[in-house]
Amino acid sequence: MTFRTATLPSQVHFWDTWHLHRGATGEDPLHRELRQRFLDLMPAGERVNVADLGCGQGHDAMAFAAAGLTVTAIDFSPVSVRQVRHLAGQAHRSVAAVCHNLAEPLPLSADSMHGVYAHLSLHYFDDATTRSLFAEIRRVLVAGGVLVFSVKSTDDPYFGTGDEVGPNMYCRNGHLRHFFGSEYLESLLVEWKQEDVRPCAGRYASQEPSAFFHVVARKPE
Repeated sequence: MTFRTATLPSQVHFWDTWHLHRGATGEDPLHRELRQRFLDLMPAGERVNVADLGCGQGHDAMAFAAAGLTVTAIDFSPVSVRQVRHLAGQAHRSVAAVCHNLAEPLPLSADSMHGVYAHLSLHYFDDATTRSLFAEIRRVLVAGGVLVFSVKSTDDPYFGTGDEVGPNMYCRNGHLRHFFGSEYLESLLVEWKQEDVRPCAGRYASQEPSAFFHVVARKPE
């Protein structure tokens, strides 16, 4: 992951440690809801290609593969990618797990994905990198392809806490986050067909409350 501020702690190290010692179950209600919304929007067909960006420990990728989708799971944490490969091998699921930095162009061909899913993985970058990433997602989706994602919102209790490293960006306990406001989110989706932009609240991998946006958008046909 590329940062504008050289003094930021290594986010690869942060997430390697997270996946080794903490992680998430993938079974909290907000997580299950977003996963199911993505599955419900996938087209019928013998080969439906999807990408799981910031796949973490692979809970979503495995669910997508179990539903018959062809999955490319991408994360920049080597620990995460090893865990996904191990989980897929145990379950005999066909999941291609790729170690890749989302701040760089996606290792996917243009017009190759029917869906892109990103649970809490798009809110770690400065504005320029975020906009480049959204353009990359549009590039790899087929016309009419679906993007389903969640991001932290500026209503989150952690917003404004820790070291400010950029507009609406804070590093707290070694963890960098870019919090999205509704106007900022709208600006990122100008070239998309918006189907649902939903503020929501709940708990994820913690007992502390969190605030998010859940978003469904399509690449125009």
